[in-house]
Parts: sequence; structure tokens; C-alpha cells
Amino acid sequence: MEKYIRAVFWRGLTWIKGILLSLFCFFGKLVMDKERKLDLEGISRILVIHAEHSSIGDAVLFSAMLFPIRKKFPKARIDVLIRHPAEKILEYNKNIDEIIPYTAEEGANLITREFAPLKIAAQMRKRKYDLVITSEHAFRFIWLSYASGARNRIGYDSQGRGFLLTKKVAYPEYQKRDKLELEYYLDLVRALGIEAKAEKGLLEVFISKKEEKFADGFLRDNGISKKDTIIGIHAGGGIWKKRWPLYKFAKLAGELAKMRKAKIIAFGGEEDVLPYNEMRKMTDAKFAIAAGKCNVLETAALVGRCKLVIANDSAISHIASGTNARVIALFGVDSPIRWGPFGNEAIMKHERRRECGIICNYNYLYAIDDCFESKAPFCMNLIEVADVMKETRKILMY
Repeated sequence: MEKYIRAVFWRGLTWIKGILLSLFCFFGKLVMDKERKLDLEGISRILVIHAEHSSIGDAVLFSAMLFPIRKKFPKARIDVLIRHPAEKILEYNKNIDEIIPYTAEEGANLITREFAPLKIAAQMRKRKYDLVITSEHAFRFIWLSYASGARNRIGYDSQGRGFLLTKKVAYPEYQKRDKLELEYYLDLVRALGIEAKAEKGLLEVFISKKEEKFADGFLRDNGISKKDTIIGIHAGGGIWKKRWPLYKFAKLAGELAKMRKAKIIAFGGEEDVLPYNEMRKMTDAKFAIAAGKCNVLETAALVGRCKLVIANDSAISHIASGTNARVIALFGVDSPIRWGPFGNEAIMKHERRRECGIICNYNYLYAIDDCFESKAPFCMNLIEVADVMKETRKILMY
């Protein structure tokens, strides 16, 4: 009973917060909703805000913004306010002068998180930014861009929240977003008058000699040479219903091992070690487990040594798109049109199934909530090993 009351209480607060925010934005729009011409002369300090999302994969897509901004303002200082652990993937990014870790929301609840940016507003103001670009559509970060004192403020006008911005960028409602999230990030750059195209080379995961040395050592210790065809797999992922069945990954490993000079590396975090050990019991194929043995950038260094990476909808597929590796990403409940790795192959199955009882959205524009609440990810089960091997042979020209 207590749990039920608590759930009702927080749901009620969510509704109240939404109503108050809508009213505030409505009246704010009446009073302050006036776009001004951007003043880009003498830009010396730029802040880019990406402080709500903590996904590594999302941070890789977000990083596509940074090179066009650096190219437009080569002498400006560019700082990025970003939340842990997403900042790890940007540690060596050459287009950034400083990473400012955003921790103000850690431990914050539904109410206090709305005021969390207040803790760093004064700090941002002292830095005297000329331009702030926020990739977040939450009002608290639009407000933070205003509180920074920057004369130029660019961000999304989501649900009428952009009245504090000097340049508003369109951001459709959830179910109407019909292009790769990377393109929405580039829309923010295009608002500066920059011709930013989503093209090969725009995404790059920067690593240091330390990570390269780690990769050399890992390959050497596992009997893998540069002449081998290295294929990476990732059977894990943050949400279990986005995962291809483990027994199918085991069968795939067996098929890959039959290919000439093919060596397999299994990627992921510490939570993936146990599943990979279980997978070893399902196949005679040998594969090296990198999961749990390397950090994000060490993983990126190893992924960069792969000719092909076959992964669930996860950070690994996006990291691969920021290296020289080709990618086959396995999608089911979520949208490859929105979240697929940029510039690479994707195998997708998403059909209406009598067994599932859920009417899927055939255009892939957004994840079906019911999919995450169902007992089994039928759409992932529809992807067959033969499908993946067909694409693999096509890419590797076997």
C-alpha cells in the first residue's frame, strides 16, 4: 500500500509540474518570445550543453556537432558541459578545450532536479561565454543558457520552451521525429549558418597512445595478429529487450569462426562477462572476451582494430561508427531511423506478430512502450543467424 501511495504521489507531482511549466512557458512566450539576430562577431568563448543524457552512444552522436563549431570558430575556447559517464568518450576530443562534468542532478528527485542547474549558474556566468548551444530540450538547461549571460543562445524550441533563446531550432514531438538524432544535433550547428553535412569522418572517437598500447597488448595476449580478420561482437546492452538472444550470438560465433583468418572479440562491460561465459558453453568457437577488461576508450581502441562489429542497439555500435570499423546493428523495439549507428549497415525486423499481441509501428519512428513491458522481444527473435551472416559475407567479401 505504501508503495502504491508513493507512486501516486510522484505521478501527481509530475502532472502538477507539467501544468506549471506549461503555464510558465505560455506567459513567458507572450512576454519574451522575440528572436534576435545572432551577433557572431568576436566570439571567443563557447559553451555546449549536453548535461541530461548520460549514454555513451548518444555522446558519440552528439560529438558530431563539435568539429563544425571548431571549424567555424578556430580560435574560440569551446567548453562542453556534459553528464557522467558520457564525458569519458570525449576525453581526447581535439575540438574541445575543457570538459565540465555535470553532476548537479545526481541524487536529485523529480522536483529538485529542476533547480539543480542553479548550483552552477554563477560558475557559468563567471566564464563570460559569448555563445551557448544547448542540445537539451528540458527547460532547466534553456534557463541555464540564459543565466550564463551569453548574448547568443541557441537551442531547441520544444513544446514552446525556447522563449529564452536568441535562436530557436525546431524539435518535433517524440512520435514525429523522423530522422537520425545526429541530424537534430547538426540542426543546432546549421542555425549558426554553418553548412554541416552528415558525412563520413564527421564522427571520430579520439584515443591516445595509451589506449593504442592497450589494444596492441590485448591482441598479442589473445593470439590475434594484424593479418587476421577481426570481428567484434556485443551481445549486451543497457536494456535487455534490445538484445538478440544469446544462443543466436553463440551460433553466430560458430559461423564466424569458420571464416578464413577470422578472430572474434566480445565487447561490453563487467555485466556482460557472465553471459559471455554462458555463451562459451553453447559453442565450440573460440573468442576473446574484452568485456570487463577495458574502459570506454580502451574499448574504442580495440573496436578500431575490427574490420566488422556486430552489435545490439548499444554504445558499442556507435563507438564503431566513430572508428574505421563497419557495423551491423541489430534492432527490434527501438528505431534504427532515430538511433541507428551513422553511415553503416543495420539489420532490422519489426513486424506485427500474433504471438506478441502488440501492433508495432512499421515506420520505426519511436519505440513502442508496450514492447518494453511485454514478456519477450519477439521482434529481436525474428532476426536469424543466416540474415546476419549474409550481410557479414557481403561486407567482408567472403
